[in-house]
Amino acid sequence: MSDLHGKDPWHKTERVKLRPEKPVTRIAGGILVLIIIFTVVWAVSKYHLIKHTHAGLIKNGGFEQWFYNKPVGWLAQRSIVFEVRGICHKGKRCLGIMGIGNNQGEVSQLISGIDARKTYIISAALRSNIQIDSLAGFMLHQCDQKTSVLTDSPHCIKYYKGKGLWEEYQCYITGTTCVKITFFVACGHVLLVDNVNITEIRTAEAEKHQR
Repeated sequence: MSDLHGKDPWHKTERVKLRPEKPVTRIAGGILVLIIIFTVVWAVSKYHLIKHTHAGLIKNGGFEQWFYNKPVGWLAQRSIVFEVRGICHKGKRCLGIMGIGNNQGEVSQLISGIDARKTYIISAALRSNIQIDSLAGFMLHQCDQKTSVLTDSPHCIKYYKGKGLWEEYQCYITGTTCVKITFFVACGHVLLVDNVNITEIRTAEAEKHQR
């Protein structure tokens, strides 16, 4: 319905005047964007350690490949090894290790093709029924850079402390062309192993381990 002048009293049209954006505001916004971009790039370069996972250096690190009830690429000594399903850390299969008799069970692999000028992280996920430290875990023996012979004393040892749950552990290596990784468990106990990886890092963290 219209009023006496032919205008709808319920419909009002108002003009909204837009103020032109000030140059100072545009400049401030541009500077803020540059600061955010710089901060993100700096944070990624400093703290994002994983640059490239060298899946080819470790054979069957996920324990998905088995042949005659043995994990392909791994050597078992004084132990019973078995394929585990359903409770693995990642993927469909993982490794189970149990010591024979009074012996410590061991499963190992020699990793070659490593660049001695670079720094790497070797990591693995472990799970065990052991409640006492030092009875299960993994250790690394590096090769001497000149002779390529494995050192007698381990370069790094990580003991399982997860109290029945999956837990990830890692060691740094540098200045070597090969390394032997050995998973071990005391007799009468079981150790599950999964997701074994070697990853190159290229940050200030890597430089610290090269000194």
